[in-house]
Amino acid sequence: MSEALELNNDKTLPYGTSWENILKLLEAIKKKQGDEKGIKAVFTGAKIDATRKTMETLGLVTGFDFKQMGKELAYETNEEKRKEIFLKVILSYQPYELFLSRLNEKDFSEETDIEEVKNFWGKYDFGVSPNNRNEAANVFGSFIQLSGLGEFITGRRGKATRIKWDSEAKKLIDDTLNSSPLPQKQQVEENQSVYTPEVEIEKTFQVLENQNRDSILSHDFPEISKQNVHSLKIVRNITINVDMTEWNIDKINAFFKAAYGEFDIENDSENI
Repeated sequence: MSEALELNNDKTLPYGTSWENILKLLEAIKKKQGDEKGIKAVFTGAKIDATRKTMETLGLVTGFDFKQMGKELAYETNEEKRKEIFLKVILSYQPYELFLSRLNEKDFSEETDIEEVKNFWGKYDFGVSPNNRNEAANVFGSFIQLSGLGEFITGRRGKATRIKWDSEAKKLIDDTLNSSPLPQKQQVEENQSVYTPEVEIEKTFQVLENQNRDSILSHDFPEISKQNVHSLKIVRNITINVDMTEWNIDKINAFFKAAYGEFDIENDSENI
């Protein structure tokens, strides 16, 4: 695994809750969605804010309203399918996914000391403090249990807090990572188009082959350089609206000549 890891802007790891509280808040929001007072009355516990924050970080809720994955979890009655959804959720969260994806067959055949999780996060600068990593490790263990990857065992009588992996844990992780894009990752991919716009033109530039294309474009439309003309995405049946209010007659004629061939605005204005 690469030593250079990209970190989220907020390095604080989810903390201060448990798998019982996560399930309880899912049920409370299901019953009283959008009604903060009603949700708190149903939840009846001191960890509601930390639990909500954890669920927000993992893309399950916004405030006290479900996001899509939170809704799927809340209304899913099949326990195995619910575990599958939880697994998708934790593999969509970078600090969890990176730790799980580095484990090999031998690691999954043994119990994992929770200190190993905290040391990994510290090494790669996840978590804002040792205390944050200590509390976050317990939340991570809760999600391991909710997703069916294993049992989270609290240390007692000199034994360390640890994760006892299910025999199918590695296969479940690999199958999920290799299946369809995970929720938050898919959202990032979909949003990328907003930041990387492409120029789309209805007709191809074949009409310019015999019309000194480079001369027309570089003189009248410097924003479309000779270099990036070849990277234009050619799409059929796309309409472009061009604001020509500040263009002079020569520039308008040049534009239509480039797009459609010979054109004279004085003689053909009725056809525009």
